[in-house]
Amino acid sequence: MKTMRKFATGLTVVCMLFVMSTSVYAAKVETKLQNQIRSSVPFPEFLSTGPYVWYEDAKNKPIRGHAYRIATFTIEGVYRVYLEKVNFGHNGCCLEIVDYRELMITEDDLAELFPDNSGPFGFKLINWQSATSFVFEAFGGRYVLTDIDTNSPTINES
Repeated sequence: MKTMRKFATGLTVVCMLFVMSTSVYAAKVETKLQNQIRSSVPFPEFLSTGPYVWYEDAKNKPIRGHAYRIATFTIEGVYRVYLEKVNFGHNGCCLEIVDYRELMITEDDLAELFPDNSGPFGFKLINWQSATSFVFEAFGGRYVLTDIDTNSPTINES
């Protein structure tokens, strides 16, 4: 019984340290709503669509669900990352961008939030974790961006 109590206490301490270590580096990232939805030209340098969210009871409605996308562009020599929300219809047809936000994070922001990391900004998507979160690499580190369906997603070091 004493060994089990020590194990449980040790496990609690380890869990608390893990929670503290992951939340220390959590920060909100601002997004900037774009005044207009982007045109289809030029095509993004990189485009990835997250998991589709199908609406229940939408059988006879024109909009059947939505998904979030990541689109990257180099505009006037500056690398920019955008989060898009797209609606879709029957069988995932006819995507329409309904929300278009620039992810307002720079190399300087990442250096301030995560001072142990260094390297070029170089955004690289690793994988989608859910419809509203993904893992990416940039500035020599690996990060998780969650709550992309809000105006201020949360970034954590992965």
